[in-house]
Amino acid sequence: MTLTSAGYALFLPLVALAYYLAPGRLQNAVLLLSSCLFYGFGLGGHPLSAAVLALHVLFTYLMARRIGAAKGARKKRLMALAVVSVAAVLAVFKY
Repeated sequence: MTLTSAGYALFLPLVALAYYLAPGRLQNAVLLLSSCLFYGFGLGGHPLSAAVLALHVLFTYLMARRIGAAKGARKKRLMALAVVSVAAVLAVFKY
């Protein structure tokens, strides 16, 4: 699904409606699920791509939690590790 497809023209209003109807504590989950669905359709539904996406989302979430709890130099090292790993995944799948 691309941003100019008819499917996206239906997908976006449905996501917006689900977001605004969801209770406040679930709105971020609606956006995360919608984002994963959008990328899943864009990846052609390949199971390996979906698994990589799920692991990458989980890794990024866990790193953010660790960075938030860390202090001082450890926080900087974790941030550098997170940025490098996210950039590496982007580079591998982009090129």
